[in-house]
Amino acid sequence: MGIAYKRLVLGTFLVLLAVTTSFALVPGGASVSGSGFQDLEDLPNIQWDQATDVCPFGDAGCLFSDDCFDAPEFTGIVADDFSVPAPGWLLDGIFIAGARSSGVHGLMTSANYFIYADGGGIPGDVVCALTAVPTDTSDQTHLFDTSACPLLTPGGYWIGFNMTVPCDAGFWCWQGSATTNGFGAQVLDVNYCGPDWVPQGPGCDEDLVGGFIQDLCFAISAQDAPTIPTPATGKVGVAILLLLMMAATFYFLRRRQTA
Repeated sequence: MGIAYKRLVLGTFLVLLAVTTSFALVPGGASVSGSGFQDLEDLPNIQWDQATDVCPFGDAGCLFSDDCFDAPEFTGIVADDFSVPAPGWLLDGIFIAGARSSGVHGLMTSANYFIYADGGGIPGDVVCALTAVPTDTSDQTHLFDTSACPLLTPGGYWIGFNMTVPCDAGFWCWQGSATTNGFGAQVLDVNYCGPDWVPQGPGCDEDLVGGFIQDLCFAISAQDAPTIPTPATGKVGVAILLLLMMAATFYFLRRRQTA
């Protein structure tokens, strides 16, 4: 009985040690500092690309998207959709390209990013809201460290962006893309287009050059989310099964000795 008991104790210890070690090796989310981002090519892990070679300014249009601190009645925001595949994403960067009128060069006070859950073909609830301080060299193209956002599980999302500017001096607009992914761009401009998100187009024409814009110019950098096993099929489940088998073996050995 002593030898069997010692073997059971030793086996239990080894199983627990293996499970503890394996969970210590499960990868976590990593953050990438935005300080080194200078251009689109600096994003480390581009997963969604509506920017590279598909942002011909003038040909694809440009949508007004401004947070007017001096004239709030002209404030509006536009958004475009993207999809996150399994196993999900840990965001680490966003690139957005636009244009600004000469009057607001150097007058912009913040660049505002919003990530929304899909609300059935329009932006839904806000998942993450971020703000950066633009400089004179970043008021047309914007790179942002998004590691502060939570993990995005598989599904549909929208990214919205607008620039805080004094709109009596000029405006900023988000450049169109030549891609045709998912839904068309949506606009939320209460005073001009109504209280709800509506498609960019004849009923809500925010295009600098006029016309319909399907997609906007942006790219998303992200790492694949770590896959964490479930207790039913992963390491925890295996450990529980082995412990139960050891307990049953101990029980039958004890009954056999006392019989």
